[in-house]
Amino acid sequence: GTYLDLMWLPKISPSLLGILSVGTGWYSDFEGPDDGFRLTGRAIARYDWTPDRVQLVLGVLYINRYDTKLIPAAGVIWKPNDDLNFEMTFPQAKLARRLTWGPGFENWVYFAGGFGGNSWSILNAAGNPDVLILQDWRLMLGWEQKRNGGAGYRIEIGYVFSREIEFASTPGTFYPDDTLLLRGGLAF
Repeated sequence: GTYLDLMWLPKISPSLLGILSVGTGWYSDFEGPDDGFRLTGRAIARYDWTPDRVQLVLGVLYINRYDTKLIPAAGVIWKPNDDLNFEMTFPQAKLARRLTWGPGFENWVYFAGGFGGNSWSILNAAGNPDVLILQDWRLMLGWEQKRNGGAGYRIEIGYVFSREIEFASTPGTFYPDDTLLLRGGLAF
């Protein structure tokens, strides 16, 4: 799949921040009559209970998958100091430690976990349009460089478990073995 996510962060009050986003994506094998185009989004409120140290998060994620449209987002973000960040939130949690920093950058290592998967429009083995549905849970170890202005990059290795694969056209669920995941990302 390919996607683009646009975000707006309106400051509602000195201690309340809105996090609003809309995303467009193509979740498909690009071979069937359905291009797999989907809209996604999120609406989250972040309350600074203790400025720069403790935030409360509550909202909803519109993931617009075949079998799941909405999931809640909730939790606490705790920064005991400038080098530690604990995002104890659902559906994704992240515990991070800053290693080094310099002019315009910070290097972080982190442990993360949460709900994974997606759904894709495909042509099945018989050549008919179908939807592939994947759900799993993930534990990730990663390294990230954050740059001024929100840019940066990351690399992660993880353990994926409790995997489920379904096809919309076929009753039943396939439970593949646990696996390892390696991925990277860019932000600009």
